[in-house]
Amino acid sequence: MTYSDKVKASAEIYNYIQGMGKVVGKERFDFTYGDSVFTFECWNFKEDAKNILSVDMKEAYFTRSMNVDKVTKTAIHLYAFDMFNQRTTYKLPIYEMEMA
Repeated sequence: MTYSDKVKASAEIYNYIQGMGKVVGKERFDFTYGDSVFTFECWNFKEDAKNILSVDMKEAYFTRSMNVDKVTKTAIHLYAFDMFNQRTTYKLPIYEMEMA
């Protein structure tokens, strides 16, 4: 799959994410990646403030959440810190996600 194919396959979800956070409050949508269901959340606490983005695993017994570092046209870059302050990162390809 070429880069332009990945951009085209990612366009719907990417544009949806870019449109989130225009109003104060919380927006979310569910998506599947592999065999798991996740929730993408966008928090906006006041107008003209930077949005807080996160991805949560829906079916987890304990909270499994990662913060969004950045969103590119083909991927969502995630990070989390464990209890030893060790940073873990993951690059979630948008073109492999399906909105639920």
